[in-house]
Amino acid sequence: MELQPLRGSAAREAFQRDGVVIVDGILDPYFREFLQSYYRTVREHSEAHFGRDWTSMNGQGDACSEAVLYTVRSHISDITELDLLPSMSVARMFEKGDKVGRHIDGPTNEINCTLCIDRDSPWYLHFENEKVAAKVDLLPGQAVLYRGNELFHWREKYTGSNHVQVIFGYVLKGGAHEDRAFERRGRPEYAPAGRPKYGPRGFVKARLYRLREWLREWRGILSR
Repeated sequence: MELQPLRGSAAREAFQRDGVVIVDGILDPYFREFLQSYYRTVREHSEAHFGRDWTSMNGQGDACSEAVLYTVRSHISDITELDLLPSMSVARMFEKGDKVGRHIDGPTNEINCTLCIDRDSPWYLHFENEKVAAKVDLLPGQAVLYRGNELFHWREKYTGSNHVQVIFGYVLKGGAHEDRAFERRGRPEYAPAGRPKYGPRGFVKARLYRLREWLREWRGILSR
């Protein structure tokens, strides 16, 4: 089943019934254009705390996505009819061949919002549990709200060359995971100053980042 965008009471009913709904109008068009320009700059010139994992180029706790995390919270609370606290944000920039494995989110993503910022080709996000089997193809500016730790979700290999999305995680205020609120906010994956973060893995990433910047600097000197 391919989901279509809904608004108002229809969106609320769909979320209550299925735990997943596409919504329009979550971003002002001018703000969407700003985000497209911002992440285009990130992709082309990179920011210190953006890097690449096994899925895509990404930045956790990016200042811009953190701001949007709060901006859209009231809209999401209105549709889900839940009192929500923010837990995390991550921007992901996909390229040809990237994919997302089938998974269920952890407790920091009781309610998840995947917001499409930019794309050059359709790309389905699939959802499944014992009640629902659905897929969504988001246009720039559209978002899908879903119960992240109840619905399996995944993407097959991307055939385009540019797809930008921002993922926001929320927990229920007064719920079983309220203590996870703010847990992964403002903690970029890559440390600009090379300070170790998150133990050995973060330490290695930080050192690799500094080596990369050193090589870029010398390449620039030699090319003068």
